[in-house]
Amino acid sequence: MSTKLIAIHSMLKVLSWIRSYYLFFYYTAALDPIKKKLVPSRGFITTAGLVMIFPSALILFGTHHFFPFINDTMREELFTFRGSVNQMALIYVGISIALTYFVCCFKIRFEGIAPRLQQIPFFAQRSVPKCLLLMLINFVITIICMNLLYK
Repeated sequence: MSTKLIAIHSMLKVLSWIRSYYLFFYYTAALDPIKKKLVPSRGFITTAGLVMIFPSALILFGTHHFFPFINDTMREELFTFRGSVNQMALIYVGISIALTYFVCCFKIRFEGIAPRLQQIPFFAQRSVPKCLLLMLINFVITIICMNLLYK
């Protein structure tokens, strides 16, 4: 095998593991603690709101760095819902929902997540600290990338 094919294969394995980590969070967050049953919409909303919001900020401001499009009118208040809501907040939410769909739902059924996670020893057992670690990693990567972009 050539070195390029080996590098591509290794990169795909890493990306698959990263997707499995997001799927782990999605699947873990889908468990309703009161009813003790899985609710996919609960996992989707939790993943979009707590985890994917950081990569969506990175995408939004990374795009803005190279193609400036954010202006003052996008920061003006549109309405109030538990705080000020502007166009930027709506764009964050839209990107976050799209990312969550493409990472956690695209070409994989909810029933197929558990067998996939069981194949990887790190994800075989549910754990809240592992979920918190994913949120922390996303936050740190976003902060580092923003600092590199806007130095």
